Amino acid sequence: MGVTSIKRIGVALGLAALSAVSVLRIARPPATVPATAPDTLFSAERAMPHVEQIAQRPHPMGTADHDRVRDYIVAQLTALGLSPQIQQTTGIGTRYQHAG
Repeated sequence: MGVTSIKRIGVALGLAALSAVSVLRIARPPATVPATAPDTLFSAERAMPHVEQIAQRPHPMGTADHDRVRDYIVAQLTALGLSPQIQQTTGIGTRYQHAG
C-alpha cells in the first residue's frame, strides 16, 4: 500500500467521522423550553394547549369549525391586551381556482 492510498483512506475515514457527528447532532432535538421560561422565549410547552385547541378538527373556510378557531385566536390575542380585527374579503387561489 502506497502513501497515496493511506492518505485516501485517512481522508475517507475523517469524512465518515465528520458525517457521523453531523448526523448525530441533527438527529437530536433541541431541549424543550419549559412553560416557566420568560415570555420573550418560545416555549413548546406553552404553545401546545393552543395547538390542541386549533387542531381538534379540520377547519376549512366557511365552516363552524373555522369560526371556532377564529374566535379562539381572537380571544387569546385579546387576553394578551391586543386589539385584533377581523377582515373579510374574497380571495381566489391561482393554483386551484377556488374562492374563499
